[in-house]
Amino acid sequence: VIHNPAAGIESPPKPLEVFAVLEIAGFQFKVVAEDQVICEHLKGYDINDHIVFDKVLLIGTKDYTSIGRPFVETAKVKY
Repeated sequence: VIHNPAAGIESPPKPLEVFAVLEIAGFQFKVVAEDQVICEHLKGYDINDHIVFDKVLLIGTKDYTSIGRPFVETAKVKY
């Protein structure tokens, strides 16, 4: 199955089962809902600031995975 990234990905019925791999300051982090990421390399942000990460390398569920080239253009992770 070939996926058209421009079409986007439908939200799964259980959003808590979605995971993503992010690039943050040159490091990769696998995250799921309610995760906390501790990263020393973010500058210009304070604790509890809301951040949107758009360098998503991979997003998926147990049934589906979308791998970016290098990033999944339609994916964002909000904290």
